[in-house]
Amino acid sequence: MDDFWDEFDAEAEQTASPNDNRDPDPEVTDRSVALMATFKLLNHGKADPRDGSPRSLALDQVQSRFWLMLAQFTAALNLPEASGPRFGPADRGIVEEAEVWIQRVLKSAPFDVQVLHGVATILFGFYELAGLEDRKAYWVKKACELLDAAVRLAPGRFDLLTDLATMLSLKAEQVPPAERTALLREAAGRFDEAARCFGPKTRRVPASGEFHPAYRLATCCASTLNSLLARESDDEEECSRLFRQAYRQISQTHLDLPFLRFLRGRAALDLAWLPGRTKARRKLFDEACRYLRAAAESNDPKITDGYTHWACATVGRAAVATTDEDAQRHVERAVELFERATQEAKGEEGVESIAARAWLMLANECSGENEQAAARRAADSARRCNRMEPGSGDYNLACALSRMGKPAEASKALLAALAREPEDAAHALRDPDLERLWEARPKLRQVLAARVPTDPKAGAPSRGHHG
Repeated sequence: MDDFWDEFDAEAEQTASPNDNRDPDPEVTDRSVALMATFKLLNHGKADPRDGSPRSLALDQVQSRFWLMLAQFTAALNLPEASGPRFGPADRGIVEEAEVWIQRVLKSAPFDVQVLHGVATILFGFYELAGLEDRKAYWVKKACELLDAAVRLAPGRFDLLTDLATMLSLKAEQVPPAERTALLREAAGRFDEAARCFGPKTRRVPASGEFHPAYRLATCCASTLNSLLARESDDEEECSRLFRQAYRQISQTHLDLPFLRFLRGRAALDLAWLPGRTKARRKLFDEACRYLRAAAESNDPKITDGYTHWACATVGRAAVATTDEDAQRHVERAVELFERATQEAKGEEGVESIAARAWLMLANECSGENEQAAARRAADSARRCNRMEPGSGDYNLACALSRMGKPAEASKALLAALAREPEDAAHALRDPDLERLWEARPKLRQVLAARVPTDPKAGAPSRGHHG
């Protein structure tokens, strides 16, 4: 192999020199060189009919798993850091050559679970490479197919199930909304299936008694996806079921990390806003405040909206307060926390959008002057949201104005919102915040209803910025 390494070293020196197509970062160059090295090795493993040398013939006898191991190692080296390696036109040829080799390996070992899993890992490494966006959808789809085949051949394997769930989540980002929900459901199911690989006796580490890290990973991922699906659902029963399931799942983890506390607080907050007994809801809002406060004050860089959701949980405390004095105290505290969140967000409209929805949810649980005060706060947040990004607060502004008994202004804001996102019309027709608007403008409701598809699955609105 000495002649090969001499040949490669010379080429590596050339590759290490940055050109117009490569990132000059030495770590990026190292990844590119490592990938090139592996696939040159693979090429030397091919038996060329024109080359009868012992080296080529000997290498051709090496099992495909050895080459697979090398490629997996290189794919791991190529996982990007913060910015990620960027491949130029010359590097693209390496990936194309790799795809040819991958097809050869799959053809020679179509039922080898290790091969299927390893190739999927390589494809994920390609997916992570910046500058190759035009191929990402293909690689994700192919990786899902390979992992699905591997799971069928070896059911009940934790690593296969979690990798398949991860790839399904990535695939959901590449497809239309109608397909996205189905993929996220399947991903959540696969994570849940992975968690069930651990029995009652294996879920905890014997030495410490804590939940096994792999079990916690699967349950956290399943909980996160179920919460996401619940927020995007317009079916109240399904929404309630998913929120409860997400809460149960995240409750099974040991909360030793700020981000896990954040997830636990979010799950408790989502569940607390559902209709139910006041005592149970008060306990959930208290729990949400406790965990979200701990997450926010941890200064963990992964948690960018801890104060925002802590404020929402504090608004929830006001909703279930036993006295007006208690409610007002929680409202004032929530205002302070939203202001803190806005300062940390540095002008992004996300905080104001979430704040508007929190005040509207409070208004939904109040009456009289308390309802009007909450609606005014929601309107103020929506207007600030619009100043940061024109149009982004129109829907929430329409809801607030409707509750304030201003149908003319509410109609104007709603029509502007639907011009921006027409798919939200179906949700608007069922939104309790807009009931007073529909009572005052029945003809407007009829016009919108005529435009909404009769199939409930068609054009299902996202609740992302509403709920």
